[in-house]
Amino acid sequence: SWDEYFESIPTNKLPPLAEEDLASFAVEDGSAPEELEIRAYWCERLLDEAMERPWIVKDNPHVAAWLKAQAPALAKLNELSKRPKFYSPQVHEQPGGPLYEANDALVHGPIRKIPQLLKARTMLAIGEGRLDDAISDWETSYLISGYLADSPTVIHLLIGIACNGLTQESAYSIIFHPAVTQTQLQRMRSFRQRHICSYNAVKPFNIGERFFMLSSICNMARSGEIDVFTDESKKWVEPTEPSSLRLLGRRLLWNFDTVMKNGNAVYDRMVEMQKIEDDGKRIEAWDEFDEYVNRVSKEATPSEKHPFRYLARVVTREGRSTLLSQVLEVLFSPALSAVNKAVVRSKVQNDLVELGLALVLYQKEHGKFPAKLEQLVPKYVKEIPPDRLNSRPLGYRSTGDGVLLYTASHDGIDSGGYNDGNNDADDIAIFTPNMRPVKPKGAEGEKDAESPPLESK
Repeated sequence: SWDEYFESIPTNKLPPLAEEDLASFAVEDGSAPEELEIRAYWCERLLDEAMERPWIVKDNPHVAAWLKAQAPALAKLNELSKRPKFYSPQVHEQPGGPLYEANDALVHGPIRKIPQLLKARTMLAIGEGRLDDAISDWETSYLISGYLADSPTVIHLLIGIACNGLTQESAYSIIFHPAVTQTQLQRMRSFRQRHICSYNAVKPFNIGERFFMLSSICNMARSGEIDVFTDESKKWVEPTEPSSLRLLGRRLLWNFDTVMKNGNAVYDRMVEMQKIEDDGKRIEAWDEFDEYVNRVSKEATPSEKHPFRYLARVVTREGRSTLLSQVLEVLFSPALSAVNKAVVRSKVQNDLVELGLALVLYQKEHGKFPAKLEQLVPKYVKEIPPDRLNSRPLGYRSTGDGVLLYTASHDGIDSGGYNDGNNDADDIAIFTPNMRPVKPKGAEGEKDAESPPLESK
């Protein structure tokens, strides 16, 4: 990995810190930062710079040397990515162990680093004018993202979505490169059409997340504990076998069949919401579901104003069981609403890439970009998709020799395509260098309702 390779680089071989770099360190007394802090800073920054924009070897020799060392592994990865199936067995070292640790290994493991590696090498190839090589790495990253997103757990899906974001950012740089040819653009379009990824959460919700919830209920029925991991080590703790008397008492307290039935009903509802084809309506359905979860949270919490109302619920076995199922709903549900929005953002990124390819193909044939997106129909695209995040038309501006295409994101506020990279509600945009969006006017951190002027270079 890059982190491991970076450890072999002597500190005196790293770039010197400029005055503006020191602002990144929390040094209150004005003293110089520690060596470990400096190394951590450069480890992150060098890779970020290699992924941010096209570059050449002399701009970033350390990352260039790392990429050269990775060439055999990447060649094998390119070959493997062409296989029709992706497997992630999530095998645990102990029979019957939880999926938690396997997921934890996936989150922090090497597969998450692969798209970073590919994007850095793609940007190097673009900087050196090797667009065919850049497209090859983009294709590999695109396939890996799709395989991950099509897996049966949410953690795979989210990593696939994150990988897709890096992959499509690479595509933007290729599409708007001044030397890109129509043949190369058609190659990218054909590849995307042959390998369509739906980025849909139906399978992860219906399989992975549902069984995580059912596993928790089974563990609780067996051990009395909702969380079967220790707080410090997060290692698997074998649930203790209760005595017959304790087991009988637990079954008298709760009806776990009721808990499981209610839990399954919630996941049935989430799966049906994910099957809604219209992205805007699906987001609305999830917003309603969030309101439902908030109501359930209040119902499951004792109230000082109405203590007897809460006590009445826990008197009966069915009442306690329903209450327990509501607690589990509150624990498992909130993060899944955010998953849906991440899915939609990923689809928007794919829409922008497809339209970006069409725009540049139009420009290659006509000598300028179209004044309106509708001019792309039907020769370059079958139809212009709406902004999936808010069901409005996509933002589009053209000066003939430059173009800006963007979504106004979840909040529906048109910021002219500006995105500072710190907010998932920010706009998503693709643009030529002379149409780069600028930060909206107004208070820090706020968006103006009106679009800002565009900066020309």
